[in-house]
Amino acid sequence: NWQLAEPIGTGGMGVVYRASHRYLEREAAVKVLHPHLAGDSMFRARFLQEARAVSRLDHPRVLSLLDFGADDERHYLVMPLLPDGTLRTLLRQRDAADSLWSLALGLELVRQAAEGLAYAHAMDMVHRDIKPDNLLLRAVDPADEPDEAQPWPWSLCVGDFGLARLADSSRMTASGMTMGTPAYMSPEQCQGLDVDGRCDIYALGVVLYEMLTGNMPTGVPKPASEMMREVPPALDDIVARCVEPTLEKRFGSAAELRAAIRPIIEMLDEGKDPSRILTRKPRARKASTGVSRQHLAAAASVLVILAGIIAGLKFVERWNTTGTSETTPAATLAPEHTAHYE
Repeated sequence: NWQLAEPIGTGGMGVVYRASHRYLEREAAVKVLHPHLAGDSMFRARFLQEARAVSRLDHPRVLSLLDFGADDERHYLVMPLLPDGTLRTLLRQRDAADSLWSLALGLELVRQAAEGLAYAHAMDMVHRDIKPDNLLLRAVDPADEPDEAQPWPWSLCVGDFGLARLADSSRMTASGMTMGTPAYMSPEQCQGLDVDGRCDIYALGVVLYEMLTGNMPTGVPKPASEMMREVPPALDDIVARCVEPTLEKRFGSAAELRAAIRPIIEMLDEGKDPSRILTRKPRARKASTGVSRQHLAAAASVLVILAGIIAGLKFVERWNTTGTSETTPAATLAPEHTAHYE
């Protein structure tokens, strides 16, 4: 039912075509998977299972799957057509123009990606191949967003869910290789170990660093704020927690990453300095007693004054007592002193 037109993209899994439905006159993007994949029995066994799982994803930040099937040994996936490019498109345009773009916009796009990942992870779907090429964009018309005071010019959704896991099931990876893009893959994924949603967080952290600096993080990446003065230091910690090699030190969920990015976006959008934002959890403090240091200092000062007053009163009292009952008689004083009293 889908008539293929010109190709609009290609990748390791197949070729994407602009297509239109024979009867509904509706355009879509059809990804036709490479023939050698269809010849793999393990792939064919998993195709239906994975396609069904992806078709259950229903979220604005996840590219939905409209249809799937096989035709003359060609396996295909039908998805909404988003003709406005990908995050890779924006990055290339920025590099070609050698200019900066809105930091708040870039962070907003990463936040939207984290939102889509949080939803998919909750549905037990791990992407495994997050990169700018799989983060698709839709240009936003302000007239379509009447409730937004300042709508973002782009809306993002995560595409190609399930394809990396589908490829991993084929004989191509039976020898221990794993599908994905090495520059964005987490250490555990590169080693062919079992992965969870945190491998997607690692990849999105690489995307974030690339967006901030124009470079890929290698080894211990240099803080982005030291390379680009427009980047607040608060983002260095977020990037570091994303690309942390140790799983336990990485963000625990995409929702946690999204929550860490949001206040920085809001402060940038309001023209405030976000550098004072702390993204790491502060050291645990003792429960507050409700008394501040200033109050304690004032109370101590009052106690010192009261102690001085009490000591003074006791001295006066003792002096008065000795002056009336223990005063030396005038006759015993030296003559020069008695003359004075006379």
